[in-house]
Amino acid sequence: MNDQPVDSECLAETLRDLGPFYFWQNDGNVGDYIIAEATRQMCRRAGLVWLPYNPENPPQGEYSLVYSGGGRFVPYWGGVELRKEHLTRPQVRRCVILPHSINGVDDFVQALDERHTVFCRERKTLAYCTGLNKKAQFVLAHDVGIFLQLDQVKSLTSLTPPMDEEGEEARRIFELLTGAAASHARFRVSRAIVQSPETGRKVAFFLREDGEKGNDLSAIWSYDLSGLWAGTCNENSCSGPLLMFMAELASYADVVVTDRLHVAIMAMHVGKEVYMLDNDYGKLSGVYDVSLTDRENVHLLRPGEAWPVELQRAWWRLTSPWRCGCYAARASARRMLNRLRGK
Repeated sequence: MNDQPVDSECLAETLRDLGPFYFWQNDGNVGDYIIAEATRQMCRRAGLVWLPYNPENPPQGEYSLVYSGGGRFVPYWGGVELRKEHLTRPQVRRCVILPHSINGVDDFVQALDERHTVFCRERKTLAYCTGLNKKAQFVLAHDVGIFLQLDQVKSLTSLTPPMDEEGEEARRIFELLTGAAASHARFRVSRAIVQSPETGRKVAFFLREDGEKGNDLSAIWSYDLSGLWAGTCNENSCSGPLLMFMAELASYADVVVTDRLHVAIMAMHVGKEVYMLDNDYGKLSGVYDVSLTDRENVHLLRPGEAWPVELQRAWWRLTSPWRCGCYAARASARRMLNRLRGK
């Protein structure tokens, strides 16, 4: 078992060996959009030929299939059986699963065979899979989101109303970026930021609110930035602007504290100092240990480890009764003003 992770060039070479292939994006939140776009960038740079995979209308003849990276193969989100059915169809000649976290889905792992190459983004995932399956090939690799190039995303950010043929998702992203939801997201981010009294730096707390949460930290003013959007992650004329909007929001602070992997990765890409907290099954610590230990602006706060004083004080400010009371009073005043205005 090779203990050194492969890079984007090795991933691209593996895909090149497939010849033309179908690419199945992992549907999910904005973090999954980062992975999908980074994968498309990698494929474009390598000159690869692919078509989007539609699970509702799969090809009938033999074909090669590539499934996007992420954290889909865990018990939380459902859909594992559907994906197992498609990834193991008799018509699939070869299948590559790009760097993934895999945990607690024994039946799925055991269903893979000699046709499958699975890239694992943590050593824990690699050990789990190789302990269950000796037929498929499992390889340690960096998370694809690390290879995202924001300058290439910027070239896609001319925001115009999408064409009708682009579908409902592009239209909804356009409405998000041009409507009140964008202003609300900026407001939520501003509430999640406090200024450190020691350094004067702005510290943002972007904490997840779902079943993967691995800590008991809770603050009414923190913001789950990955929850900004959820969809299929298919490429459309608005997907680039969506990613740049996430980059904009991550840029408001000097320091980002998060237990969302791809919020951490986006903050890293925009040059912020990042402190990562683990999720409940070790995804963030696993990716950090494989891929991020050499990044000077990215740090891992392991369970039980003391926080830097700057973060402690910022957290106290974020959760102080005084701050909560001030926001509650302001919200009450806004509601009363709106009633007087007849809104």
